[in-house]
Amino acid sequence: MYYAYALLYIDNVLMAHHDALTALRDINQFFKMKEGLIGDPDYYLGAKLRKMTLTNGVEAWAIMSSSKYALAAVANVVDQLKSQGLERMMPKSAANPFKGGYKPEIDVSPELDAEQATYYQSQIGILRWLCKIGRIHIFVNVSMLASHLALPREDHLEAVYHIYSYLRNKHNARMCFDPTYPEIDMGLFKECD
Repeated sequence: MYYAYALLYIDNVLMAHHDALTALRDINQFFKMKEGLIGDPDYYLGAKLRKMTLTNGVEAWAIMSSSKYALAAVANVVDQLKSQGLERMMPKSAANPFKGGYKPEIDVSPELDAEQATYYQSQIGILRWLCKIGRIHIFVNVSMLASHLALPREDHLEAVYHIYSYLRNKHNARMCFDPTYPEIDMGLFKECD
């Protein structure tokens, strides 16, 4: 039994399948793709892809180069903070995307002014893009902060800086698309109505 996995984003399709070319040609019958672009992937959403061999010997595709984008985003934030004399706002290092126990939904710090709120919103957009190109380890944190786009607070912005500090040290992560189907013991799950 074979399974297909496809990532779709606007006009990009990335598929992991035992016969991906045939499957993409089938999709092409209904959703026309650009001529000559069906084949082994080089890039997906601006991130470099390459084949890798897993420890079990299976070949898989991995997103490799979002490191460059992550480091550029961190550098832009550091430069912005330095230009305002606020480099102290960026933690030197962060072991986790959020400080221990931080809950943005109960934050009552002062609201950001209009200019700071716009900056916060743009940083959430950059972090969301990082999630789309493989940085799923910050997805929950970014989503929690994104729910405060309409009324961001000072500590929400500090949490954004904390995520960037985390990314500075964890910029080289990669996401692998393992085509093997996991063996799950369904007997471990309690049957419920």
